[in-house]
Amino acid sequence: MMIIIKAAQHIYGNVEKEFSPNKVGGFQTLFYTKALLTEEESEEIEERLVYHQSDTNPVKWLFFSLATEKIVVTRIVPLADVDQFGRVGSYLANSIILSLEDFNKVGCNPFIIFDLVAKRYLENTSRALEIGDAKSANIDEITLEIDEENLKIMEKEIVSEVQKWDTEELKKISHYTVNVLELKDKREALVFSGTPGQITNALKIAFMFVPGKIRLNCSFDTYFHECNLVGTYFWAIGYPEVSEAAPHLPIVDAAQKKITAELPYDVSPYEKWVYDCITRQEFLEIVLHNSAAWELQELLLDNPFDEQIIRDALSHLPANSLQQISKAYYTPLVRKINKRLEETIGIKLTSRVIDRFSSDSNRQPKRLFYALLDGFDLEELADELYDNFKGKIKDKPDRQEIIELQAFLKKTKHDYLDIFLAVWYEDDAALSKHLDQLPDTSSREIVELLVKESSIPMDRLISAVKIDVFLKIFVNYSQSDAKIRTHLPDLIKKLIKIKQYEKLAELCPVVNQLDIKQVKTIKKILEKQAQKLPEEFIKSLNDRLAFLTESTKTKNSKGPVKNFLKKFKF
Repeated sequence: MMIIIKAAQHIYGNVEKEFSPNKVGGFQTLFYTKALLTEEESEEIEERLVYHQSDTNPVKWLFFSLATEKIVVTRIVPLADVDQFGRVGSYLANSIILSLEDFNKVGCNPFIIFDLVAKRYLENTSRALEIGDAKSANIDEITLEIDEENLKIMEKEIVSEVQKWDTEELKKISHYTVNVLELKDKREALVFSGTPGQITNALKIAFMFVPGKIRLNCSFDTYFHECNLVGTYFWAIGYPEVSEAAPHLPIVDAAQKKITAELPYDVSPYEKWVYDCITRQEFLEIVLHNSAAWELQELLLDNPFDEQIIRDALSHLPANSLQQISKAYYTPLVRKINKRLEETIGIKLTSRVIDRFSSDSNRQPKRLFYALLDGFDLEELADELYDNFKGKIKDKPDRQEIIELQAFLKKTKHDYLDIFLAVWYEDDAALSKHLDQLPDTSSREIVELLVKESSIPMDRLISAVKIDVFLKIFVNYSQSDAKIRTHLPDLIKKLIKIKQYEKLAELCPVVNQLDIKQVKTIKKILEKQAQKLPEEFIKSLNDRLAFLTESTKTKNSKGPVKNFLKKFKF
């Protein structure tokens, strides 16, 4: 598929007065596409078109953006022309200017223009005078046709080139590219030295490390000989020799593939991801996913971000690629999750579930990033809180946690959490209400939990649920749990109080697990009852007492043993 771009042109050079569209001699803007550029934009371009000849006089490339966000890619060629006064030093600067929208079509990569449409640049002033309109000083727009397949080929070529560099040197270059704005604020530049080809290749590598939106700030001049950063600032400047550069600036020796700088101790999450990819030699990961990685970082750092890029990435990024990004972003990701959870469920409740979400940052990063975009699923959060509370219901949360839970349950419904609140507040009416609203299966599930944890007195719980459901659960768990059996005396009192005498028979399996002290306690409770009690229950109690008495005689044959059976009469 072909990418079609309509671009403006700007021609700057040195001509005699009689050849000038402006009727003046010397260096000047000869032509520009007036339908696409304003006079102010033309002047802004002209300010950067400086070339000082030397012994080598290489072709010079410039890349920068205008105040109006248009993108300028300039080629300057030195000329052997001599003016009427015998002066040399002439050159021709031909700029191609793209809209930001069109520049995005080529990945904000100026080297696409350098490499794929280089033949569209003019080589001499004579040709410029031929195609420009001398009367209006206008030059027509040009149409650039770029094959998308060639873009992919260039990506592979840069991956091949970057593999020739040491990983530590690559990390240094990436640092100064990612932090382009810091250099700009200090009016400092990254120096590239070497042959024109070496400088260009090193710049291509630097651009690989950052997404398109950052590349817009990475202006450069590949031949900065005798130029001045104060007057004409570029992020990166090229010199044939290292000795030309200011000693305080970081220098990339493109010939030796070394950089005279040290890596900082603290780096951004995005840099950490880039470093990880460099260490693993996964350079294509950087090329393909740098925009997604950058926007995800901005989301986590509360900076403006491109939501569409993130959503596209979450839909299409390979799972392993997203996991590698989230791994590098672990600290800010967990911090952001914690903040968003606090906004949703409160500070205290967040402390209960944050570990679970932190562990998910590597296992399920897509789910978490969607939650940060769209908000957490409230039902899922309620389930997380339930899972956290259910193992320790008897430990009543502090007041602030309960307040936060009440506020959260106004946003979403969760029957089990409502029941926990009723338990903690000892609100039997609310407990009964919430249990009655549950289906039988759910009701049994929550009652089993409350019984197993002994989190509420059984005499209170039996008032809130169907007696048959409760007794089956109580009998089932109390046979194997001595702690639950300690509630039996109070439970018997409750059954008698509510005149459910016949239900005592259902407790027979529990009686067989009682000790003598518990039997004596129940004996005292039953001695005061005038009502006829279930014979099955009485027999079970007598049998247990007889067994325990006989066991006691056997263990204590030296001393008298009281005959509890004789005293226990009904």
